[in-house]
This record gives sequence, C-alpha cells and structure tokens, in this order.
Amino acid sequence: MFTYDVQICCETADDGKKNVAVALDHCIDAKEPRGARFWQRSLSRNIVITITILLAISHVANVVYIERLWHAIVASTDQDRHAKAAILAEHASRALGSVDQALEVLVDKIGANPQFGGRSIAIHMLLTDTVAKLPQVRAIIVTNAEGVRVHDSRRWPETTLDVSDREFFTEQKRWRGDSLFIDRLLINRADKKPFFAMSRPILDSNGNLRGVVAAIAAPDYFSSFYSEAQLGFGGAAVLARADGVVLAVSDPGLNAPMGEPTMAGFLERNRNLIPNVRQVPGLPAQIAVATPSAARTPTFRAFLTADVIMMVVMTAIAAFMARMLMNEARAREIREDALRQSERAERSAREDAEAANQAKTAFLANMSHELRTPLNSIIGFSEIIANQMFGTIQPRYVEYGAVIGRSGRHLLDIINDILEMAKLQSGKLVLQREPVDVAMAIDVTVEFLKQQAEKKTITLIRDLDAACPLVEADPVRVRQILLNLVSNGIKFTPDGGAVAIRVRPGRDCVVVEIRDTGIGMTPDQIPLALKPFGQIDNKLTRMYEGTGLGLPLAKSLVEEHGGSFEIESEPDVGTMVRFTLPCASALAVAAE
Repeated sequence: MFTYDVQICCETADDGKKNVAVALDHCIDAKEPRGARFWQRSLSRNIVITITILLAISHVANVVYIERLWHAIVASTDQDRHAKAAILAEHASRALGSVDQALEVLVDKIGANPQFGGRSIAIHMLLTDTVAKLPQVRAIIVTNAEGVRVHDSRRWPETTLDVSDREFFTEQKRWRGDSLFIDRLLINRADKKPFFAMSRPILDSNGNLRGVVAAIAAPDYFSSFYSEAQLGFGGAAVLARADGVVLAVSDPGLNAPMGEPTMAGFLERNRNLIPNVRQVPGLPAQIAVATPSAARTPTFRAFLTADVIMMVVMTAIAAFMARMLMNEARAREIREDALRQSERAERSAREDAEAANQAKTAFLANMSHELRTPLNSIIGFSEIIANQMFGTIQPRYVEYGAVIGRSGRHLLDIINDILEMAKLQSGKLVLQREPVDVAMAIDVTVEFLKQQAEKKTITLIRDLDAACPLVEADPVRVRQILLNLVSNGIKFTPDGGAVAIRVRPGRDCVVVEIRDTGIGMTPDQIPLALKPFGQIDNKLTRMYEGTGLGLPLAKSLVEEHGGSFEIESEPDVGTMVRFTLPCASALAVAAE
C-alpha cells in the first residue's frame, strides 16, 4: 500500500486551473515508487503486445483454415461431380439401352409377320404393349421401305403419313446397316412437344430395307430425373448424341431445338460451370454434368462472408478490449471499494427490512392480544343487555345491545384472523395434529352457517364421498379453513344462489372443493385476493365488508398442513376453491 499527501500535491497544480481529480492523479504519480509506475506502464504495454500477437496468430490460423477448407470443398465438389456424372451415365445407359433392346425385339417380330406391309392388329397390340413398359417412350411407329408410316402405337387404325424426310429414316435407308440411330431433338408436328427418335431398320434376308421401327423418346423424362439429381445451385446436366447434338437438358424449359444446339455450345455459354463429360456405355451418346466451382457455391460464399465479418468484429473487439483493460488497471481498486460498499449497504438494508417485518409481526400479535381482552368484556356485557339478565329494559336498548354484540364479535373475528396471520408469518403457529374426519367437519360448518345462508336464501349443497380417509391435521384449523371459505362463498353469492361443498379421495390426500355461484373474479384479481389485506376494488366487492384475510389465511393454513390450494373463478359465474389435506397414512409413510 502507498500513502499520498494530497494537500502538498494539490498545491502543485497550475494556479488552480486543473481540477481536484487531476491534481490527485499527479499526487499519486509523484508519490508512487518508480518501480510501481514502470510496472504499470509495462503491464499496459504487455497487454497491447499480447493482444496484437494473439490477433496475428488468429488471422494466420484463419487463413490456413480457409485454404484447407477450400481444397477440401474443391475435392468434395469434384468427387460429387464425378459421382453424379457416373450415375446419370448409368441411368442413360439403362434408359436408352432398354429402348434399343425393345427395338431389336420388335424388328425380329415385325419382320417375321406376314402382315407387315398392311394393317395388323397384332402388330399394333405388340407396339402398345412395348410402349407401356417404357416410360421414356411416348410412341413407337413402323414405316415401310418408302418412309410411309404404316403402324403407330398411339392410334388404330393408322392414317398414312410420309416421314421419309426424317433423319431417323433417311440415315437407316442410306446405310442399310443393322444398328441403332438416334435422331436430333425435334418438335412433333401434331402436339408441338419436343422429342427425339431412336430407330432400327427392318431388313430382308438379302439385307434390303423393308422398313424402319422408331421409338419416339420424351426428353422430359430425362430432364425430370436430372432435376432431381441435386446438381446444386446453378448446376446442369446435358444428354447428347455421340457427335454432341443435345437431346435433353436438366432444365425442361430448354428442351426445344434452338438452331443446332450442341454440348460444346452449351458448355461455352456456361463457362462459369466445371463440366464432367462421360460416354454412355454401349450407346452412341454422351452425358455431361456441369456444376459451379467451389468459390461460386452459396455455402462457401456465405461462410467466407461470415468469416470475414467475424474476423473484423473480433479485431475491433480485441482493440476495444485492450483499451478497456488499460483503463481497467487504474480503476479496478475504485470499483472494488464501491462494490464492497454496495454489498454492505445491501446487507444492511436487508437486515433492516427483516427487522421491520419482525417488528410488524410482533406489534400485530401484541395488539391483537391487547384488543381481545376488552372485546370479550364488551361482547359479554352486550349479551347481558340484549338478554335483559338484570331486569326489563326498553326495547330500543335491547336492540342496541344486540348490535353492540354483533359488532364486537365481528371485530373479534377480524382480530383473530390478524393474530393467526401474524403467527403464520412469524413461524410461531403450532399445529396440534390428529386424525380428522373432513366430512364431519363440513357437517359442523354447514350447521354453523345454515342460518346465515337462509337469510340470503342460499342453498348449501354437500357432496361427501363416504370412502374418504381421515386426514392428519389440526381439527380447529380445519374448521377455521372451512368456515372462512364457505362464509366467503355465502357472502359473495347473491340471494337465491348456491354453495356446493364436495369431498373426494385423492392420491395420498383428501380433496375438498367449494364452489359458489357468486360474483366471481378475473384471472388478474385472483393473486390480489390471495394477498393479506388485499381486496378487489370494484363496485361489487365494495358492497361486502371484510379485511381480505379470509382467503390468504385459509391458503396459509392449508400449506402449513402440507396441502395444496388453488382457485378458479369467472366473473358473474362463480368461484371454485380446491384444496387438499394429506391423509394420515401418507404422513406416516413420509415420517418413516
């Protein structure tokens, strides 16, 4: 610890122009040993150097991580592109190969049919059955040696149509070979839909052309499969002939002939994509899968953007924290002193509040005792006057004596409630537990309040389950709970209403429900009604007298017994109070 002479140091300020705080700082600097000042300055410098080194290491590590991540994404993208190309090539091989095999079977069967040149229902049915097994084929047609269509799976009987100008026929006629030919992408003359034809020739025994069998393939079949292949953002797939003429692309909207579309032209227009081209096994076709480079993928761009933002924010935060740490080194001791003073003040305030609460509880208990003694005398003498025990008096005085007695008993009830609440809050209430029959206690309560209910023509309903076990409770407190709740129900229920008391066994407890048809409460008013001395302030409740201790006292007594207490209420409908008391057997098990 260092000691400072504030008075001497403050005199060194420049003619009083500097404030007291600056003078005090100078005083500390003047009196503080040189080693301590050097260490403080070295600490600040070391903090800055350490944070700078940590930032540099973080940036270098981040660059290395980004580079490795880049190579990993590139390798993963290439591997994924190769895998997808292999899958799509295999799919094209199966789809086109099954069409080729079907054409070979049809060439053999149709060539051997003696009705080949004319209409034949057998040939038509053969074509129809074949198309039904090939989802990638819309129709199969058969032409004669002159290129006139003689059979079509789509209609019967067939109308003549000259297709001798179609490439799938002219190529077969030119070469007269026994091989598959795939035509370019065309538009159907009838339905205006794109298609490409796959054809095989029908030859006689001398190798002369007798006709052509052609399958009308749907490029949309391939496009749909490619669009479901998860090619990624901006990716594409292209199916083409061996010479590069495009047959189908992954975007169905592009399956239309545009001049002479080729795979090379498609890839040229999409230079931002990296292609992987594969030959379709066993067929004169090829397929290409083109996907964006790793740098163009939305995932990598989003990660890179987030990484840059994170590093900038981290650098800014580190710089800010370095500055804060340097300032913190000077202000730490002041804050610690302020914190200790705050804790002492808080502890003192809490102790004062607890002492005030205990004093309030003791005051209420003492005042309740002091008031009960004279009140008992007032009640006793008022009964003597009302009953004319020492001689006849005027009727008006008899009435006054009865009024004094009722007022005194009401005031005594209020004081008793206050005393009970004070005992509960101070923890001085002692329960005299013994087995209690709740049904019997309810009978006593109903008999006690029967006259009060009859004055308002209120019906008291008892629904008591004979199978209810005894509860382990203080019998006086149980009757007090029931009196408070049932009298509350009678008090707040309009004339002609009803108060129902239901008792049923629960799980290790007895459940008591008291339901009235009174004025009810809103959900916001229920917590207020459960506070000691809390009363709901509206034009209806102001009609009823009371201190607001009935519900809180009943709730506290129930919870003191280890039970639960809940209220359900609705304005103009009524209120239901449900509480539980533990069974004697349940308490015995808990004690063991």
